[in-house]
This record gives sequence, structure tokens and C-alpha cells, in this order.
Amino acid sequence: MNVDNTCPQRGNRYKTKEESHTAFLNAKRTYANKKWICNTCGFKINRSNKTQHLRSKKHLENEKRREECLTCSSDSCSSESVSE
Repeated sequence: MNVDNTCPQRGNRYKTKEESHTAFLNAKRTYANKKWICNTCGFKINRSNKTQHLRSKKHLENEKRREECLTCSSDSCSSESVSE
């Protein structure tokens, strides 16, 4: 029976809970500081701000504008129309 709460398959990576907690926080900070690009707005922001941006008024307006047809104002327009 494994009494010291370590996984035998993964090995003993950290000797104390403090080391484990510090490593977890470092990994969390590293992940949050990586860049993410919004396909709708074209902004490059940190991943930690991704959810905040997706809920922002500016993003929602850009998303709505992206769905609209650029050539006409009707909703039933197909943008694949070919002019002959």
C-alpha cells in the first residue's frame, strides 16, 4: 500500500506539498501568459483575459458584424452569388 501519497508510475516528483503547490502556481502562470488570437476581432491577448474578451461588448459587436453580409443588407442573401 502506498502510504506517502505518491504515484508509483509517475515517480516522486515533489517531496513536500509546498513544492507541489509552487510548481502548480508556476504552471498556471505560464499557461495564462501565453498569447491567444481572437479570430473575430484579430486581437492578440493573454489567455488569462480570453473569457473577459469573449464577453466584451466590442467582441460581440464584431461577431454580429461578421455574420452580416458585406454586399447587401438582406438576411437571405447568399454571398456566393456570381455576377454574369
